[in-house]
Amino acid sequence: QMKNAWIVEFTKHTCESTEATCTQGSSCKICGVATGEALGHNYVDGICSVCGAEEPTSGEVTELAKFEFGANGATGHVDGNDLGSSKSYTENGYTLALTGISKVYGGGKDEKGNSCIKLGTSSVVGTFTFTVPENVTEVVIYAAKYKAKTSKVSVNGTTYTLTNSSNDGAYDVIKVDTTSTKKITFATVSGGVRAMVNTIVFNGIA
Repeated sequence: QMKNAWIVEFTKHTCESTEATCTQGSSCKICGVATGEALGHNYVDGICSVCGAEEPTSGEVTELAKFEFGANGATGHVDGNDLGSSKSYTENGYTLALTGISKVYGGGKDEKGNSCIKLGTSSVVGTFTFTVPENVTEVVIYAAKYKAKTSKVSVNGTTYTLTNSSNDGAYDVIKVDTTSTKKITFATVSGGVRAMVNTIVFNGIA
């Protein structure tokens, strides 16, 4: 009876609540029962004035523009034609403006007839640079080694060894996070071994 009396006495209490936060409601410190709801964030200029959390970006990440070189400006290209120092492509209201172009050629086709741009020669590296809009959070580049050659490319200083060949019409998929870096520099490596780029995709918040 002493034990049962102690249990009864212990379970009789006045709830003493914890403080509710932006994301968690209040509860009793003794029995744990919920006593109140979460306060919710109070965002001011994108920052919660209570806890300092950043306001989530509205919208979902989606494909904003897909630049397929066979469908965007390749009509005027001749296989082996130098693109010059700059070249722009437009798709779905977005512009892919290639600048700082060196040893890049348009109009090349893979085994399946897909038009590509080619970078580099047998002895000289090829390179180009472009900048994405603020709402673009990821760039996806489809690249392949030229024919059966061994090829490495560098994207913003990271080196990738390409495994797919333009002979097969297949491409390696290189994804670049652009949430903080909006400028992309793409180049061939290893003495200018050639590579082919078929498509560049902008993903982000619409």
